[in-house]
Amino acid sequence: MKQTSSREQDSADADQPEFDFNKAALATWLLEEPATEEERRHGVTPDQLQRELEQAARQHQAGNLDIAMAGYQRVLGAQPNNADALHLAGMIDLARGRIQNAIARMESALAAAGPSAFPHYFSNLGNALREAGRYEESEGRYREAISKGGGSADVWNNLGITLLKRERFSDAVVAFAESVQLRPQHAGGLSNLATALAKVGAWPEALRYADAALALAPALRPALSTRAAALRATARLDEAVQAASQIAEQYPAESEAHAELGVALAMAGRHEQAVDAFRRALTHAPDSAPAHQNLGASLLRCNRFEQAEAELRRSTELDPTNAAAFRNLSVALVNLVRLDEAMLAAREAVRIAPDDALNHAGLGAAELIRDRLAEAEHAYRRALELDPTLADAWNGLGVAHEKSGDDAEALRCYTRATELEPDNAHSHVNRAIMLLLRGEMPEGWREYEWRLTWAERNGGGRKGDAPRWKVGEHLPDGTLPRVLIFCEQGLGDAVQFARFLPMVKKAASRVIVQCNAITAPLLRTAPGIDEVVLFDEALPPHDRSLALMSLPAELGTTIGTIPNRVPYFVVSAHKKQEWRSRLRESSGALKVALAWSGSPKNQNDANRSIPLSRLAPLSLVPNTRFYAVLKGSATSQIPEVLPWQVTDLSPFLHDLSDTAGALDEMDLLISVDTSVAHLGGALAKPVWLLAFYPPDFRWLKDRADSPWYPTMRIYRQRARWEWDPIIERVARDLEALVRARKT
Repeated sequence: MKQTSSREQDSADADQPEFDFNKAALATWLLEEPATEEERRHGVTPDQLQRELEQAARQHQAGNLDIAMAGYQRVLGAQPNNADALHLAGMIDLARGRIQNAIARMESALAAAGPSAFPHYFSNLGNALREAGRYEESEGRYREAISKGGGSADVWNNLGITLLKRERFSDAVVAFAESVQLRPQHAGGLSNLATALAKVGAWPEALRYADAALALAPALRPALSTRAAALRATARLDEAVQAASQIAEQYPAESEAHAELGVALAMAGRHEQAVDAFRRALTHAPDSAPAHQNLGASLLRCNRFEQAEAELRRSTELDPTNAAAFRNLSVALVNLVRLDEAMLAAREAVRIAPDDALNHAGLGAAELIRDRLAEAEHAYRRALELDPTLADAWNGLGVAHEKSGDDAEALRCYTRATELEPDNAHSHVNRAIMLLLRGEMPEGWREYEWRLTWAERNGGGRKGDAPRWKVGEHLPDGTLPRVLIFCEQGLGDAVQFARFLPMVKKAASRVIVQCNAITAPLLRTAPGIDEVVLFDEALPPHDRSLALMSLPAELGTTIGTIPNRVPYFVVSAHKKQEWRSRLRESSGALKVALAWSGSPKNQNDANRSIPLSRLAPLSLVPNTRFYAVLKGSATSQIPEVLPWQVTDLSPFLHDLSDTAGALDEMDLLISVDTSVAHLGGALAKPVWLLAFYPPDFRWLKDRADSPWYPTMRIYRQRARWEWDPIIERVARDLEALVRARKT
């Protein structure tokens, strides 16, 4: 008997013999035939053969297959071309899994019966051919049965299953619909129709028929799976998780049940739980390549890249033709900064499945991370040739254009990605960055709110524990709310966006800022803040909350309304004296602060940071003294540039208020795009910013000044990696500044 899979359900009777032959017609036919030589030799009459056949058929119906087969053999011994005996003996062969014998007997039955063959001869032969994987012939026999008036619910159902096997999903929908119309209360038929509808993407209808099947048979496995898949496809993710959880509870020993739950959890963004579900799936099927792949993909989402690599490699070992596993392996290796291996994995995915757009998009991502922009663009365009609706490919192509400096084309690509997938947070954030770079701030800030969704889906970010603050809002009792503003990203972001806090204070009874320990002492000097608390401290009472970088969107900020009065941080008298005493040996030289490197954790650090040695032309400017105002491994470069004297201040820089004290004593800050540049601007110190190409969105395009910081001058790269022309200009301008200072 055929074992049904989770994707199809034979009708309850489909594999049983159809005993609907007309006994009266059979008797007449037998009586009209003259006795054969075999009959005469065996000494039997047609009446006796008829009785023998009927007795065998009754035994067949009762499940006594050995007795039935013996009876059919006796009939065939006397009458070798007895069509019914041949057919029914073939049915027993089919039930016992002797498929080729079954087909041979049933075909002989059809030949013996000729034009008078009953419809079920054709349909049951169709069943046998389907079992043998001969789906085209199987379909033909079912259709012959239907054309001869044998279009029962079973036959239409079995035709539908064959059409599913042939991946003719629309035709399968038609066949199953006919079956359901003939037998509307049959759970298997309803479930199969749901499966076919799912195959053609008709998810709401698939859900409706799956529910109808489950109303008749609540534990019907295929219908349970189709229902869960339909809930996922229609973005009813909480319900999908619930449905998949029920399947896993009903079938706890089934690997596929736990795998389905893992998929639902992953789609709902519950990646840690998905990891657990896929691990349970593997306990029941440790050599399941798809389960290892899915586990690896979920581990990627949890940023557990080494574990992800191990699972994905295991998947490729179990199934070397699994392109998706190689594609995800490439992502893991990129995050482990093993770029050559990542490229090999991405290329292998393309080799295995060259017509899969996702694989070309994966190759594009691997090329992109290596800054091979032309190759990345080619890969993404190939992906879009194969699937013009692939939002990730549009997004990746946008990144390639953005890195090339083509913001207009990048914006077009990101916009297309968001049109195709309106819920794609990554594409929305990239689109926001392009809009902000172009100065289109109101729409850009609104789009930038998607960063919160993106962070949440990737297991990061912070959330307020109170309703979102809205400017102008009063509490029900008419009072202004107590507002919690929480920092969310880098140090520079906290410095830059703190300027909006006085505007919040005007619409709040109390402003509380939550931040890290490095930023807290500085923020305590800013106006508009009543209280600063650390992330690991208990929060004071508050009524509303908002992410710091959401303030421009909430306040409707444009280029013309950026609050840019500086300074907006205060260096205490004590700290001023401390730093004045520390730096008094400069003896009239121009005190120049240097920040040539940022945090290595920043994804743009390789683009923005410069080796200190590249700044050596500045050392030739007379009457200058240089101070390093950064921390971390970059300070190890200072001894390498001797005899250029760069004083390392990092031992005294414990938090941003210390850095502010140092900058307060400086005449000039020369900095790459780091938090120090923001801090210098916020303190109203002259800042010369060395901006990489293409620039960060906050520096806009083609401007030498900044609407954020009136005392800032921007030196822009005109092409990627070209620092020398900028440094030459800075050296000339520094020399001019020293000369002007003397006069």
